[in-house]
Amino acid sequence: MPIRDPGERFFRSTALAMLLLALFASGSATVIHYLEPDAYLLDRILPPVMTVIFTSLLVALRLRPGWIMKITRLTLAASIVALTIPSWFYVSQAFASPDIRLVDSFPPISTALIVVIILIMIFLPTRQAFCTALFAWSSVALPVLIYLLGHNDELWSYRGKDMMISYGPAFLVVLVLIPFHRGLQNKVERLHADHEHMQNVADLDPLTRLFNRRACERHLQQILIEGCRAGVVLFDIDHFKRINDTFGHPTGDAVLKEIADRFNHAIRKDGCVSRWGGEEFLMILRRVDEQALMGIGERLRQVISEDPIEPVGRVTASFGVTMVRPMDTMSSLLERVDRGLYQAKEAGRDCVVFLPEVELSEV
Repeated sequence: MPIRDPGERFFRSTALAMLLLALFASGSATVIHYLEPDAYLLDRILPPVMTVIFTSLLVALRLRPGWIMKITRLTLAASIVALTIPSWFYVSQAFASPDIRLVDSFPPISTALIVVIILIMIFLPTRQAFCTALFAWSSVALPVLIYLLGHNDELWSYRGKDMMISYGPAFLVVLVLIPFHRGLQNKVERLHADHEHMQNVADLDPLTRLFNRRACERHLQQILIEGCRAGVVLFDIDHFKRINDTFGHPTGDAVLKEIADRFNHAIRKDGCVSRWGGEEFLMILRRVDEQALMGIGERLRQVISEDPIEPVGRVTASFGVTMVRPMDTMSSLLERVDRGLYQAKEAGRDCVVFLPEVELSEV
């Protein structure tokens, strides 16, 4: 059963959260500036425009999840533009009009740059993140710092010192953290990859490279919890002890490996097939009905028997198949399919016996 990468889930969730927060910020700014009696024209135009842009990107992300990287980059670019325009506008206005103090007119967006840079750290590769963060700082913060350094009265005001710290030392701290963050992220990714590799090793049978019994039981338990339509096939290699006694255990192992290879080419990609024990194999198939399940069992029987396996020759198997019942437990399901396998053996082997969901003895 495919398991989604937790790193991918985190990336998608973070991208969605970023868009929602950007939309909330631009929407809130739109309302505030429209309620403000003496707001500048820029303040009445820019927030609603950004609200439309962020809404469009959010809709695009919901409709086209595969575009996540493009949408994320567009969101970051739009955020930088949304901070750059007011920064240059208010700084230029303060330079041009001696009566206007930047510390009084500049909107409260100083911390927003830090937030954008943190998001840049999360979504972009190290070198690109560093260059993008530096560009964002140069576009947004540098004009403000240049202005404040040339106006000491504003620099030493409470707002001026706050802006100087936010756009100066605080930015440098975040910038220095980029490589540390990336190194930590790479270490977490390596640990996740190692864990996934060890999980795969623990779940595979070393001889056939199919799932082992423990992994198949976990998969089967999930099927029972979900209550979805599924079928189970249990089969056993006929006269396998005779093969081992006649040709030796290495040849017996080779037969098992060959059969496993044939299964890998014959079963559906969403099927789970395991080495159940010794020469027994168990397969779980989702979204099948009785007719399809019987057809799959018959096809697998033919896959095993139609081509000889040297030096043994023709090898056959007996199959028990059954559908998963709504009220099944692990024990009842395995007992029923094992009974079907036993009946196939009693019927002369090399055949498929289907145990219906409701057997005649239970009616």
